[in-house]
Amino acid sequence: MESMFTQQEQKQYYELAVKKLNNGEYEEAEKLLQLLQESFFQEQDFESYIKVNIDSLKILVNSQRYEEMFDYILATEPYVEEYAAKNEQLSFRLIKAIFQDIMGIQSPIAELKELLEEAIEINDIRHIFRAANNLLHSYNEEKKIGEGYALIERITPYLEQVEENDPLAPMMFYINSFDIYYARKDFDNIEKNLLKLEKDSMYKTIPSLEFPYWSIKGLYILHLGKIEQAKYYFEKAYSMIKDKFYFVNDIERWVHAMKDHGEIEQAFAYQVLLVEALQEHIAMEKKIRRSEIISKFSTNGVVERLHHDRLSGAKSRAYFEEQLEKNREIIHYSVAVFDVDKFKAVNDTYGHLVGDQAIKFISSIAMKWMPKNDMKLIRYGGDEFIIFMPYPKEEIEEEVSRLRRLIAESDFIVRGTGDVINFEVSIGVGYTDETPATLIQLFETADHALYYAKQNGRNQVRFHEAIH
Repeated sequence: MESMFTQQEQKQYYELAVKKLNNGEYEEAEKLLQLLQESFFQEQDFESYIKVNIDSLKILVNSQRYEEMFDYILATEPYVEEYAAKNEQLSFRLIKAIFQDIMGIQSPIAELKELLEEAIEINDIRHIFRAANNLLHSYNEEKKIGEGYALIERITPYLEQVEENDPLAPMMFYINSFDIYYARKDFDNIEKNLLKLEKDSMYKTIPSLEFPYWSIKGLYILHLGKIEQAKYYFEKAYSMIKDKFYFVNDIERWVHAMKDHGEIEQAFAYQVLLVEALQEHIAMEKKIRRSEIISKFSTNGVVERLHHDRLSGAKSRAYFEEQLEKNREIIHYSVAVFDVDKFKAVNDTYGHLVGDQAIKFISSIAMKWMPKNDMKLIRYGGDEFIIFMPYPKEEIEEEVSRLRRLIAESDFIVRGTGDVINFEVSIGVGYTDETPATLIQLFETADHALYYAKQNGRNQVRFHEAIH
């Protein structure tokens, strides 16, 4: 199977994706990371695969698309312990703790405290602040203000070690410190933090995370008695956040602050916004939310999701590898391996997004083709698929040839150009009749048969018997 990118292209695309991620250009960064994810997985470069998945998860966290995190967590977790470097293990555990906290699955405090100590032990400044920032948020959520204040004092000296090109860490530290300071009505420290956020426009580092600054500034201005200016800052913050549920704590704080200043009518108006945000969230939860997410963390849910390939809808490589590990000997069984002839030309001509659409197209044909319910279509990676068929050669020979013809006769229409492509596939089949063989042996035999088909003209099916 041909590689999607050269190593040089992978390096260039990853550097560009990281640059866009750091600049807050999430949409463009995400597109590049998705392509790299596919490329690295295809080549079994799991170290790089973990890196791009973690970067994708950071985008989902920063853009508050929390529901989408689950698939990435499941896709990444099986490889973290064996392939991830220490700092990447910390990143992944931190992101998982954030996800479980946001989805109401469990309190993250114990895990975050452990992560913080590990980061301090190796003086990993970036992870010190990531763990501390999330720990401050959790302390505020659980009203552990004293512990939050002690944490601020402990972490503040590390600000001197933050690199100039990483403004996000101190920005979020100042913002999360505000919640603790506000609970103690410590407006002197709030003013100091605002000045630090305003220096070099630090608060604009990540556009999607700018709204807390305006809410903090508004509450500080309200403390000074400037009611109308404070209301303006509230509206600015409120307009910036898409899912108002994640602004509920701020709205509640504003309700109480307006009451304290005798602005009863304005407090009532904010109370209405608070109720609307909660009602919207409750309505959304009725469709999917918490109970579904928690159920997905059950053993059955995790296994099912790990066994599903998100792009093609077929079984995943994780399913394939799990079946191989069983190492059982079987008879009257066939395994087919196929991929698209000259598929790289499609990616080179039309781009990798069209390539992804083509993979979905071919997978859908194969799934509709399957003549027996106990056959399994598996996406091995890239444009390569595997089919498990618990039948001897004579029962599937004509059917496999029919699959090749179905794909060749189906018109794939390229979106945007209207071009029509008729894909050709080469198929190798390893089979055993009365002689026992394992799935590994059948797969290796099928792979050799596929190679033979490629070397002898492509667009054909070759059958080889598994002999050992």
